[in-house]
Amino acid sequence: MPETPHAPSRPAFPRLTSRAVLATATVAALLTSAVAGGATARESASPAPARAGADRGSVSQTEFDRLRPGLSRREVRAITSARGAVVARWDQNDRRNHRALYASSAQESSVEIDFQRRGGAPWRTSAIRWIPAAGPHGTVTRAEFAKLKPGLTHRQVYAVTAAAGVLSSSSKQGSYLVRNYLYTTDVAGASVAIRYRNLAGEPWKVGAVSWVAAPGNPVPPVPPVPPTPPVPPTPGEPPVPPGSHGGTTGWRLLQDLDLTREPSGTAYTTGVRNTDQSYNRRDNAVWDTRGLTVTATRESEGARIYSADVQMRGVRMPDTFALEADVTLDGLGSGMFPSLWARPAGEGQGELDFFEYCGSQIGKKLEMKSTMIRTGSLGSGYNMGQAMVGLPKAAFANRFDGRHLWRFEKTAQALTIWVDGRLVDQITKAAFESDAGAGQWDALADAWYPRVTFQVGDGAGAKLGGPIPPAWRTSTMTVAALRVYAR
Repeated sequence: MPETPHAPSRPAFPRLTSRAVLATATVAALLTSAVAGGATARESASPAPARAGADRGSVSQTEFDRLRPGLSRREVRAITSARGAVVARWDQNDRRNHRALYASSAQESSVEIDFQRRGGAPWRTSAIRWIPAAGPHGTVTRAEFAKLKPGLTHRQVYAVTAAAGVLSSSSKQGSYLVRNYLYTTDVAGASVAIRYRNLAGEPWKVGAVSWVAAPGNPVPPVPPVPPTPPVPPTPGEPPVPPGSHGGTTGWRLLQDLDLTREPSGTAYTTGVRNTDQSYNRRDNAVWDTRGLTVTATRESEGARIYSADVQMRGVRMPDTFALEADVTLDGLGSGMFPSLWARPAGEGQGELDFFEYCGSQIGKKLEMKSTMIRTGSLGSGYNMGQAMVGLPKAAFANRFDGRHLWRFEKTAQALTIWVDGRLVDQITKAAFESDAGAGQWDALADAWYPRVTFQVGDGAGAKLGGPIPPAWRTSTMTVAALRVYAR
């Protein structure tokens, strides 16, 4: 049975106090925003690992007793078969620190683990604490609010706050069940609104947390950082020089990849994934004087479709980076879904879709798009929030196919996209966190590797390629240049 967002061993909900009533009208407006849908992971679903504890995805008392400082995150996972939700990250004394909160098998309690590492060394435990649930005092303090992050299970929320919420609305949005709860606080008239999301068989997890201010208490305890707006082109500016990728200054070149041969560390997907109909194999990726060319093809209508997913795992892009790509797309149309994207190089989370051409969206805003995704486990719980922008066809001289020069800059505030030297759009931190949740931009991976993929048709897990025309035989994506920059 999926976990439901209430404290099962206690009265289901406290009475709605006057503080919460004052905020109900405000929170109703906050909680009606739709959970974004549409982007689906290109990863195939993998079987869930065997769980060590009696409670799926939680830490038992026996497992807690086996945890000790010095274990790597991988070893913690092997002992407990549980993943922790990130609640804090900070730097101290040349070391990076990462605090995670784990659900436990004890009712409403949780386990807090601090991990630490220096440079590229593995994350290792430095402190382990069992957090017993306190009495149900029914309010959330400002200090407790600061510890609430998207991705926490309801059990973890209760362990942090010892507060139960009042259900204010329930709905189904796409594949998700969504429940909105209102919690009272220790500030007169103010409340905390929490949106939980659930997929069948999965725990209820926090999708968004909002401080609902009351008159006299207008400032949330954690104000958002204002995003950096895109800089529009100046009217009457001179034409962009041929061969220019655009972008800002102050970057230094890290890697100018030689794509005439396979970079060290490159891997390939083999087989059919759940997001399209093509069979991926190494033979459909060629490195030669043109660069990297991925070919999607079939011999006849109804024959097996072959393509490739190239994972350049030996190429590292840091947390703040710029990427330039010289890309030629041929044979676009219904059924086609080529993309240039990135996944975490280490244990972090997130997916950066620099561009995706969606054959299911021809003539619509999202025919060519860029997307950022907050990721969970592979399979049904992968997409935990996202932001996307449709890239207008006018920015491509009204032709998505053919050769185009791309530049992407990921900073602390935005992922910004240039095409053929012109600024097109950006995904801001504020836009991403409005769906993925507060703090999730900073929780993205510390390093990334690029992938070049050409998918064809629709799969059970995604409908982005669209129907394949009977006469279709072959399409290609060629990457002639790929350069990585840092600051």
